Amino acid sequence: QTIIRSRLPRSQMPIGMTAFGLTVLLGPLLGPVVGGWLAENISWHWCFLVNLPVCITLTLLLLLGLPAEKPHWHDFVEADWVGIAGLSMGLSSLTVVLEEGQREHWFDSGMIIWLTVLTAVGMTLIAVSQFTARRPVMRLALMRNPRYASVILIVFAVGAGLYGVSYLIPQFLGLVSGYNAEQAGGIMLISGIPSFLMMPILPRLLGKVDFRLMVIPGLALFAASCWMDLDMTSQSVGHDFYGSQFLRGIAQILAMMPLNQASMAAVSREESGDAAGLYNMARNLGGSVGLALLGILIDRRNTYHAATLRESITANSLRAQDHITGVAAGFFSRTGAMASAKLQS
Repeated sequence: QTIIRSRLPRSQMPIGMTAFGLTVLLGPLLGPVVGGWLAENISWHWCFLVNLPVCITLTLLLLLGLPAEKPHWHDFVEADWVGIAGLSMGLSSLTVVLEEGQREHWFDSGMIIWLTVLTAVGMTLIAVSQFTARRPVMRLALMRNPRYASVILIVFAVGAGLYGVSYLIPQFLGLVSGYNAEQAGGIMLISGIPSFLMMPILPRLLGKVDFRLMVIPGLALFAASCWMDLDMTSQSVGHDFYGSQFLRGIAQILAMMPLNQASMAAVSREESGDAAGLYNMARNLGGSVGLALLGILIDRRNTYHAATLRESITANSLRAQDHITGVAAGFFSRTGAMASAKLQS
């Protein structure tokens, strides 16, 4: 975002932001497909090792594509090291707390307690740096700009929704529908089709249509796509998600693309780097909060339903007896020993 905002003329901003926005949307869609294929056909280790050739390629592109600049060692030495320490400590700890808290039973875990303390210390250092640093690494003063602040709040909420759906659907397909990682990734990729279809017209829309007239319908369509999945049951399979995934793809591109450009248009060229950092942090932090809330909901509902099943199905109930008899018959057909089959059942 910073490179686009600082290198391109204003007339080409919509094209640059469209290119950037497509990487933001398509990356999480292509990731499950590539990762699923690697896990099923080569080894799950390559889901991590694949980053090595990608990073080498990106480094070469940066060296060849951007003009060299002399390092500003004076700025480096006088950088906001208090804010940098607080940012790395606070955000990394907060992310782990949000994503692992439910699994670790929150504050029953010593790890979660210590990470929460580190989060508080990190956030305090960030707050201190706002008043002591000549140029804070995280310029929270940008939030005084109502236009920019509204974009940040929206992208936080959108991030929670997008990351949540991206987590839920593969979980459903893998645990309920019996899909492997590659098949589940293919269903996720459907929402990327609208991105390719709208690529030629989107820069023209971004340059001429009010951001609000795109973001509001995008959010409404995203809500509608989620509403379409409310009737899913244990009998639902991948093709039941085709319609909602395609609609979700349209919603994502209508909501996220204008927000990318709106965040840059709301600030000056000199502030674009700080604005891009806050924007991406808000999207990812929203995703972590969304995943944490989903984890709590799923865990508590699992506990509730398990308790309900334990209350209603006992060893003497007809359904339990029928199930045990059926399983025993299956064991007996393989072993020929009824006593052993009943014991196993």
